[in-house]
Amino acid sequence: MTNDLVVKHNDLIEASYRLGLIEAKIILKLASLIKRDDKVFVDYHVPARTLMKEINLGERNYEELQKATLGLVEKTATLKESDGDLQISFLASAKHYKRGPKKGMIRFRFDPALKPYLLQLKEKFTAFRLENTLNLRSIYAIRLYELLKQYETIGKRQITIKKFREILELKKTEYKLYSDFKRRIILPAQRELKKKTDISFEFEEIKQGRSVAEILFHIYLNKEQEKPVDLFEHVLIEKMQKVVVFSMKKMREIIERYNDEKIEIALKYTKEKARENKEGYFLQLLDDPNFGEAEIEKRKLKEKREEKDNQEYIKKLEEEAAQKEQRKKIDEYILKHPKIFEKFVSEFIEINAVKLPGLSETVKNSLAKNYARVEILKEIEKNES
Repeated sequence: MTNDLVVKHNDLIEASYRLGLIEAKIILKLASLIKRDDKVFVDYHVPARTLMKEINLGERNYEELQKATLGLVEKTATLKESDGDLQISFLASAKHYKRGPKKGMIRFRFDPALKPYLLQLKEKFTAFRLENTLNLRSIYAIRLYELLKQYETIGKRQITIKKFREILELKKTEYKLYSDFKRRIILPAQRELKKKTDISFEFEEIKQGRSVAEILFHIYLNKEQEKPVDLFEHVLIEKMQKVVVFSMKKMREIIERYNDEKIEIALKYTKEKARENKEGYFLQLLDDPNFGEAEIEKRKLKEKREEKDNQEYIKKLEEEAAQKEQRKKIDEYILKHPKIFEKFVSEFIEINAVKLPGLSETVKNSLAKNYARVEILKEIEKNES
């Protein structure tokens, strides 16, 4: 990489968009090719194999690369401008040469509307080395890295959960519980940034009432040093050792390259189905871009069902607590005003004497007392309003 510096306008860093991991890395690579003196976008010609290697896609995943470039032409980002919202695509076009002297090359053209956000930047921009992002295996880690690099010199950044979700363009149904948001987005990014980039962070949760409303990130410069295997790696390594035989170096490379969910699913399939050459079978599954999607979806559906069941259980408990509180209020009211209670009981019996001729006195009294309690509850609610 002759010029591996990525420079972005801060508005582009804070834009709302949702790219896949490969798509994000392609844009970062192309941004690093922009020269400081460029006044207009030029065509960027990149060998497909070189690009796949640099973004850790693997030379056999050319179809995945084609899908990613198509996504960059079709997907949009939303930027907040002074007079309104700008919806913009990342690439105007991407041409894959399959014949002729340029065979194996890809020609990329940025959307011209991105010019003020990538070219001739004099202020309100953030710069970082490309190498800090290409080894990250989560799109959320890349987005959080950029957001924190923007405030690196200040040393901290405070952001609301609502704003953070808008930037990541999360659906309302995704990670609705903060505990899931923290477990799936913040903590994995924290591990990755500490291990693979030039910055790390700690964070504080700022609450409004009982809910976490904002996060205060404390940003630190990473020292260049050999980092030991963390707990996250240790667990995955132990799982691999029970199924396949690899060197420690190879297992670390696998953890660096692939999503942890995909590794666990591939281990499960290898254990159940591979009778010989388990290592080869395992690696083949990992290299298959389509493998594991169904299993991951099943896990997500299971989590949603568990979340729904949990919400329903909580709702049931809250309703039971509310009913218990109502009964307590009614009992206290009856103790203080027994004559009012007796008045409602008599009222019910008098009104329904003709309607309920065949009922026993016990049943009539039970119905009358229930009626009296309902009327007393109305009186309580009327006094409280």
